[in-house]
Amino acid sequence: MVYFPPLLPHACHPENPADWKYTMIFIHPRWLGQTPSDHDSHQPHMPILHPKYQNERSRHLIRSCWTLLQQNATPLEVESMLMALMRETGLLQEEAAWASSGNVHTSPAILRVKQYLDDHFKDRITLNILQDISGISKFHLIRLFAETYHLAPHAYQNLLRINYAKEQLLQGKAIADVASDSGFYDQSHFTRAFSGCVGTTPLRYAKAASS
Repeated sequence: MVYFPPLLPHACHPENPADWKYTMIFIHPRWLGQTPSDHDSHQPHMPILHPKYQNERSRHLIRSCWTLLQQNATPLEVESMLMALMRETGLLQEEAAWASSGNVHTSPAILRVKQYLDDHFKDRITLNILQDISGISKFHLIRLFAETYHLAPHAYQNLLRINYAKEQLLQGKAIADVASDSGFYDQSHFTRAFSGCVGTTPLRYAKAASS
């Protein structure tokens, strides 16, 4: 995995293109401009190749980001994976001050986020929306929410969707209708999420419930 700093001129043209295949992710400057770090003041002026162990983790995160994008995953899923990639490459650095900012278990800001997810779990929710609701930078929101509820916001949203879908399936509703009504992009995305959470497909779940 090779990381090119922002605004660094480069051209990916190997001498023998047949020997190379690139998977590239471009992070928009507006994301980098919001990162809570002094990254810009220490901006490197050449591409970075991380040590092997870090390189492997970064490659895994890039593949995961790419897969989520291809699967039309929820914005929260994609953005959370992107955050992890940015942390791994050093684009995002946590501020230690947030770790001692008080008891996150009683934080009104985190409670507002949870309440919003409870009320709008079917909707297309982004980290920017949760940032506006909580007043907490989205770069810290994921960690603080997970410390409180032991789930990242996107995982909590999916759990709410799956629980709702289970109720609808028990009522005999069609799987395609349940997928759409639960807020999933399509039936295949719904099936993957449902199987990962419940351990069986929506069809098998519905058949077992009706037998």
